Amino acid sequence: MSTRFFLDMVTDVQDHTKINLFTELTERLASGISAESLVRAACAFHKRGLLVCIDDVGTGQNTPQMVLSMNGSVDEYKFAFQDFRPYDNIRSIEPQLDFWYHLAQRDHKMLAIEGVETKAELTEIQNKYNYDVVQGYLLGRPVLLSSATDSN
Repeated sequence: MSTRFFLDMVTDVQDHTKINLFTELTERLASGISAESLVRAACAFHKRGLLVCIDDVGTGQNTPQMVLSMNGSVDEYKFAFQDFRPYDNIRSIEPQLDFWYHLAQRDHKMLAIEGVETKAELTEIQNKYNYDVVQGYLLGRPVLLSSATDSN
């Protein structure tokens, strides 16, 4: 699927719903996909008025330098607890989370925290961070949604 086709498709879906769609850009740079192409993709979505999320910030290839290179076209950072497991408790990854939290605050970005699996983790982030979205098995496991074509 071409980038243009995908961009047109997401734009069309967004135009027909009141729900804000986010396109997640991941840290996996595969063969033929460069950092520059991710920057261009973020910019193309942003120019269409579509929301862009950078997944798994601070891990893999989503370094601060990579994220900041597309920061003008990004609306949300997603920090993934699961990328740091196993850890003893949330305090052991607090410096990384603090970095992305403060960057999101400074640059007026939304912050999603994913991979929340225990009540202790949820309590800790609720007490310390002003996040926009929290996800994790504690709150609900993924489920397969049926589509209109499934009932036919």
